[in-house]
Amino acid sequence: MKLNEGCCEMCGHHVALRQKAHIVAEGDRSPENVLLLCPSCHVLFDHQLKPRLYRALIRAGVSGLPNSWTTSHYEQAGAAGWKAIQAQRADSAGGREQDGTRDGLPREAKGVIYSLEQLDELLRTVAGRPGRGPFAALVPQVGSEFEPGRELMVIGRATNGWGEPEDGDHTQFTLAEIVDPGVRRGFVERTLHSVDEDPLAWVNEYGPRSAFWRVARTVAEGLELAGEHWYRRIAWSNLYKVGPAEAGNPSDALMDAQQTVCIQLLGHELATLQPRRVLFLVGCGVDADWFQWFEQSLGFVEDGHGEVEGQAIRWGHIGTSQVIVLPHPQGKPEGKLAEAALLRFGGIQF
Repeated sequence: MKLNEGCCEMCGHHVALRQKAHIVAEGDRSPENVLLLCPSCHVLFDHQLKPRLYRALIRAGVSGLPNSWTTSHYEQAGAAGWKAIQAQRADSAGGREQDGTRDGLPREAKGVIYSLEQLDELLRTVAGRPGRGPFAALVPQVGSEFEPGRELMVIGRATNGWGEPEDGDHTQFTLAEIVDPGVRRGFVERTLHSVDEDPLAWVNEYGPRSAFWRVARTVAEGLELAGEHWYRRIAWSNLYKVGPAEAGNPSDALMDAQQTVCIQLLGHELATLQPRRVLFLVGCGVDADWFQWFEQSLGFVEDGHGEVEGQAIRWGHIGTSQVIVLPHPQGKPEGKLAEAALLRFGGIQF
């Protein structure tokens, strides 16, 4: 039996991969301070269990608890990431004033949301899997005027056509070629460097043809986010980051392969960007419930649920972010779905 194979010490399931989770991050690395957990329980342990134990024990009068238990790892990493973004904004402010661009994520901050190591880990999980290429990886697209705690983040299922072919920036790849660490690193670097200073400007032209972006725009405008340049005030990401570069969703096998890492990445995005409102256009009904595989690990707390013309919707919060989960709007009543989101978000209804 492989050393990392065995029973998860939380859920008890036998898994092919167990990860070392340190009970006290500030403690030593002795076996008494380590649990061997499956990837899902590792996320649950760090993101939910430690902060809940901390709050419960504090209320019970226990003192001297580890500082690393106060907040989830996502929140700790997010605070550090956003601090770095703000520092880089300040460092490059003079250059932006000279070239006429508004305050936003500078070019130097492109790699802050995802590090090279995070994106490399994502590609490593899908490397060598069956599947016809080409494929591409999505990194979060953050509007150039996005501000944490105030703006909107829109989350879809998976990209449907993304990346640049070999005659462009060459960010499209086959799953076989990224088995090689050096080749994979090249795609990681090119993918991160492909994000420009106004990463969602393309939505202004492409958006009117997409039900997804039409609903996103209606909600953004209802929240009074910058009118014509609404796309600069939002952030966009997907549940699953690696998908076919030309068309279609990733296969079930490809989604399963990357799911654990995608949960970790999305948690990192939410903690770093700290959106006031999060709009999931992914589905939560019996016919297409993409949200179910992410909600527990992200810490979603439901405040209510209902229907819009037969389509299931849910609302609640993740941390301090308001959340509404709607179906993907293709072929569905777009206006009614946008109204439902604005009703819960407290925006202007059209």
